[in-house]
Amino acid sequence: MPKLTVGGTEITGVEKAEVRILHGTQREPERCPIMEWDIIVGLHNDDLLAKWALAPQGPDRFKRCELVLFNRDKTQAHTWTLLKAYVHSYEEVEFPAGDSVNHPSNQPYTRLLIRGTMLHPGDYDGTNVMTVSPGEKEALPG
Repeated sequence: MPKLTVGGTEITGVEKAEVRILHGTQREPERCPIMEWDIIVGLHNDDLLAKWALAPQGPDRFKRCELVLFNRDKTQAHTWTLLKAYVHSYEEVEFPAGDSVNHPSNQPYTRLLIRGTMLHPGDYDGTNVMTVSPGEKEALPG
């Protein structure tokens, strides 16, 4: 199960996490790639994510986030860090319709799209939005 930390607070119950780095198209490449995480977390009573999504423009809207992804043998694969992230999209689903593509169980869930933005104004240098560090090599069976 992925491990997500938002502004220093660990979010429990992360069921699915996808890291996306979008460079635009050949005709219209992005000057700075769009870096985002698509996260599905079980719906729970804590309102931290909802309040973050509702935050007005200002310092509370942006948080440092860390996402740790694991191999099948539970060794750490990568640690991704968004240095200055915001909630691009937020959705709470109380009664899922059994959509096996987006969410395989029939349990309530929250889906959020977290995007990174430049830490400081200036040119993109490959590390001033998101960083990645390696984990451990997965032990293959046999």
